[in-house]
Amino acid sequence: MKNLHEENEKLRKAIKDKKQQIDETNTMILKYQKSIEEYDQEKQSIMQDINELLNQRDKNFDKKIKGIIESLPCQIEQKSLQSLTKSIINKGLNVLNNLSLVYRNAYKEEYSKSKDAKPQPLFESYFIIMHRPQELQDLQKEEIILKPKFLYQQCHQGWTSKERESWVDHKKTIINHFENNYIIAERLNDISKIQNLISMCLNQEDVLQENSFLFNLQGSSFDEYAPKNIELLKSVNPNKQLFVYVQGVDDYITIFSDEGFSYWPCKKYYCFLTYFPIAEIFDQLLKFVSNLIQASRLEAIKTKQEYIDQRMQMTLEEKAYYNQKKFQDIDAVNIHYRVESIMEECIKLLMDQYLDFDKPRINVDLQSMLPKTFNITQKTLIYSLPIQQRDISIPENLRLTRNEIIKNNNIKYAHVVQQIFNFDTFIKIFQEILKEGKIIFYCQNLYILTSVCYFFHQIIYPFIWFDPAIYYCSLNKLSILIENEDKNENTKLIIGINTAFYNNKANQKRIESKKLMVVDLKIKQEKQGFKVEPIIYQDKPSYYRLSIQSRRYYQIKQLLKDENAPISIFQKNITKIEADKCREFLECMMKLIQEWLIDRILPQPNNQFAQNGWSRALLKNIVMDRIKEDGDKNFITYYIFESNYFQLYLESKYNYKNPN
Repeated sequence: MKNLHEENEKLRKAIKDKKQQIDETNTMILKYQKSIEEYDQEKQSIMQDINELLNQRDKNFDKKIKGIIESLPCQIEQKSLQSLTKSIINKGLNVLNNLSLVYRNAYKEEYSKSKDAKPQPLFESYFIIMHRPQELQDLQKEEIILKPKFLYQQCHQGWTSKERESWVDHKKTIINHFENNYIIAERLNDISKIQNLISMCLNQEDVLQENSFLFNLQGSSFDEYAPKNIELLKSVNPNKQLFVYVQGVDDYITIFSDEGFSYWPCKKYYCFLTYFPIAEIFDQLLKFVSNLIQASRLEAIKTKQEYIDQRMQMTLEEKAYYNQKKFQDIDAVNIHYRVESIMEECIKLLMDQYLDFDKPRINVDLQSMLPKTFNITQKTLIYSLPIQQRDISIPENLRLTRNEIIKNNNIKYAHVVQQIFNFDTFIKIFQEILKEGKIIFYCQNLYILTSVCYFFHQIIYPFIWFDPAIYYCSLNKLSILIENEDKNENTKLIIGINTAFYNNKANQKRIESKKLMVVDLKIKQEKQGFKVEPIIYQDKPSYYRLSIQSRRYYQIKQLLKDENAPISIFQKNITKIEADKCREFLECMMKLIQEWLIDRILPQPNNQFAQNGWSRALLKNIVMDRIKEDGDKNFITYYIFESNYFQLYLESKYNYKNPN
C-alpha cells in the first residue's frame, strides 16, 4: 500500500507539472497569436503599399531594376544577386537597401586556383556600333534619327565548355548606353560638302579624344573559375567590373536609288570590352583600328581609280557613275566588309595577348599583320607594367606595385581633373566621396564626363568604393536611383549623365528636389577649342568637414588649377611635364589616404578585435583616442569610420571573417 501511495503522489505531481507546462504553453501560444495578428496587420499594410507601387510602375520597371543591378560592383555574390534582383522587382522599393549584407570583402578575396587556369585576355571582345544602311532605303526625309545597332562583333575564341556556359552576352546592356546617343543621319545634297566629307574620312588618321569615352558594366565575380592572372586583374580593377573603351568617328553611308547616289553622314563607334582599364593600351588599339580602316580606304580608292583610268572607252555617264561608285565601295559599311578578314585576324592575335606579374610587357608589331600596301601610323602596341624588379611575393612590394599600377592608369584622368578643378571645388567633391555621399556629374562632352567619374570613383584607393558608380547613366537607371533616394537616405552613388538629360526642366526639377550634390561640368566653346567650368549645385554643408588648412593639403592645392587664374582652353594631349605633374598629384593623394587615414589612426593587429565577433565599438574608441587632438577627428569618426569601404578594410586588416 505504501508503494502504491508513493506512486500516486508521483503521478499527481507529474500531472500538476504537466498542467503548469500546458498553462505556460497556452500563454506562449496566446503571445504568438497576438504577434501573428500584428504581423498580419503589418503584412497587409506592406502588401498594400507594394501593390500601390506595382500599380504605379511603368512597363519597363523590371528592365530598369535589372539595369541597376548590372551596374553594381562584382563583390556581390551571384546567388545573392539573383535573389536580390527578384526581391527588388517584387517589392519595387528600396533598390539599394542593405547591399552591404551581401558584399564579399574585396580587400581579401580567396579564389580556387587551378593549374590549368588560363590568363584573362587583354580584352573580351571588339565591336562596331552604328545604324544599318537598310534603314535609309526609300526615305524621303533630309534628316532622320536612328537607333544605333551592332554592325560587327568579335569575341574571344577557344573557350572551354565551362567558360562558354558562364559567358554572359552584354550586347543589350552595351547598346542601352548608345541609345542615349541617337545617331542623326542627314542627307547631303551640296557637292562641296560631300567632297569635304569623303576627304575627311580618307585622311582621318588619329583618334580624337573629344569623340572617345568609357563606361562600366558589371563583370564577373570569378566564383566558378579564377584566371591565372587574377591577382593582377584585382590590382588593376579592384571591383572586377567590365569597361568599354569607345572611339566615335565621323563616317558616311551611300545609298543608290533611281535618283542616283545619296550621301548620309553618320557617327560610327569602335569599342573594346575589357577587365583591364588601362587607357594607355586602348588608346593605341582604338587608333590602330581607325588607322586600319583609313589605310584600307586609301588602298581601295587607288585600285578603283586605276581601274577607271584603264577603261579607255567610257561614256560620261559611266565615268560619273564609277566615280561615285568608288566612294560607295568605301563607305562606313562597305569598307568594313572589305577589311573584315584582315581585321578579324588582327583582333584574334591581339585577343591572345595578356598581362601578368610574370609577363609584364606587351610588344606587338601591328604593321606586320597587315598587307604591305597598308601604311599606318600606329605601327606597334607597346605597354609595360610598372613592376620595377620587385619581388611581389613580399606583401609590401605587392602593395607598392599595385600603387604604381593604379597611379599610372589614372594619369590620363588626373590630367582632366587638374585642368578643370581648383582646390576648393575639388575638396568639396573629395569630401563627399569620403563620406559616401550622393554625387551626380553632368556634361555634354562624354570624354570629360566619363573621365571625371572614373577619377573620383578610384581616388580613395587603397579603399574601394562598393556602391553604384555609373560613369554614363541612362535615364531609366537614374530615375530608379533617384526615386529610391526618397525611401533610403543612406543611398550612396557616383553618377554621370549627359547635359541633354539635365537640361530637361522636368528632370532638373526631380534632381534638384533630392539630397544630391550636382556638379555641372559646363562646356564653353571658343575659337581655339573649349573651356570647362565646374559649378556645384546643392552643396549642402555637412555637420563635420575636413580641416583643410593643415600642411598636408598644401602640395595638393599647388597641383590643381589656380582659382585666381582665368579658365584656359582644355588640352587633350598630355606632355611629359604634365604627365609628371599628374603623377605627383596622384602620389600626394595616395600618400594623404595611406598616412592620414590608415597608418596614423589604425592600431596594430590585436586578437581582441575579432575574438568574440567584430569589436567595432572597441576599435572606434581606440581610433578616437589616437586622433583626439586632430581637427579632423569628428569627420573621421562620424563619416569615414562608419563607411562600408572603411569597415571592410578593417575586417581585412584584422583578419575578421564575417559569418554573413
